[in-house]
Amino acid sequence: MIDGSGKVHNEVYWGIIGLVPDWSTKALDLYNQQWISACLASRTNWYGVSVTISSRGTPSALDKAGTPELTAYTRLEGAFWGNLFVPSPYLNACYDEANRSYVRSLMRECAAGHLTSGGAVQQCGMISIRGSCASYCEALNTNGMYYPSCVNNLTGSQESTSRVITVFLR
Repeated sequence: MIDGSGKVHNEVYWGIIGLVPDWSTKALDLYNQQWISACLASRTNWYGVSVTISSRGTPSALDKAGTPELTAYTRLEGAFWGNLFVPSPYLNACYDEANRSYVRSLMRECAAGHLTSGGAVQQCGMISIRGSCASYCEALNTNGMYYPSCVNNLTGSQESTSRVITVFLR
């Protein structure tokens, strides 16, 4: 992959949930670039510790409606979206205000924002923390418990995307 500054990164990301199964045989289109970007952002962790998450969204690979996972993972962390494959890559996140302290207690801070020793909120690498999901995303789909869309707000526009991964924790 080539990043926004033209630097080549020889990295391999093994997909295990079947989000974009044909990626191994053809190039990603814009739609799938955004899904892969959201997936990578949702798995990023400030501390690098392993935390089991429930990734939810509109594709069948992320549809948890009617599954035990929907009731096992009840704490909404937030949502992730963006595109790492464009000349100016970007990633966004939002958080659920009610669960920010809980999320931080599990050492998952990329939606909530990492707290510095002085108490200031710091972004998680290039993930731009937008704020509360209630302000940036369409209301949760109550059947599958995911945000159907969130606002990109890259240049002050209100353009939104439906390629959003919503994360829940135990």
